[in-house]
Amino acid sequence: MTLGIDKNWRLKAAICVKKHHPNALLDIATGTGDFAFQLARLMPTSDVIGVDFSSKMIKEASRKKSEIANSDNVDFAIADAENLKFKANTFDAVSCTFGVRNFEDLERGLSNMYRVLKPGGIGVILELSEPKNLAVKLFHELYFHHFVPVLGKVITGEGKAYSYLQKSVKRFPDKKRFVELLKKVGFTSVKAKSLSFGMCTMFCFYR
Repeated sequence: MTLGIDKNWRLKAAICVKKHHPNALLDIATGTGDFAFQLARLMPTSDVIGVDFSSKMIKEASRKKSEIANSDNVDFAIADAENLKFKANTFDAVSCTFGVRNFEDLERGLSNMYRVLKPGGIGVILELSEPKNLAVKLFHELYFHHFVPVLGKVITGEGKAYSYLQKSVKRFPDKKRFVELLKKVGFTSVKAKSLSFGMCTMFCFYR
């Protein structure tokens, strides 16, 4: 869907985390584990846990682990982002890539991230966003909102998920409002960086 650009987005986010040399990392809404594996590769001496509420996603992530070399430092578990069972102050870093827009209660999900993060720990969120540049926005509208749903239906036979994707991006708070929400739950030094002309935004913050 992103023509492979998402790999570069994930790499930038993982490098941001690596700079702070975390020992214990939690990847929330991990899906099939792409970002968790990225973290594990960049930080082979750190422990990475990927969690997702979907048992099918976790099953697929675990299957992929058996096929990926040097992934012994990553594990997966079923968990709801809004009701994390981990103790407070457990992780040196928390992340969520392309998942927070699906939180039923966004503030509660972010508060859970804050709770399990150690004081001084870093958090990183990647999320799709609406470009502001007029030319890029026009391309984005045509490609993302019209071409992708049709292509998804042709390839998978199911277009609803791709239509939901575009709607969820439109509903998600803009950069300024999301930064304010991160600060509201307690995070500090919140920074937002637009990637690929605003098609994605990377949020970095600390507890």
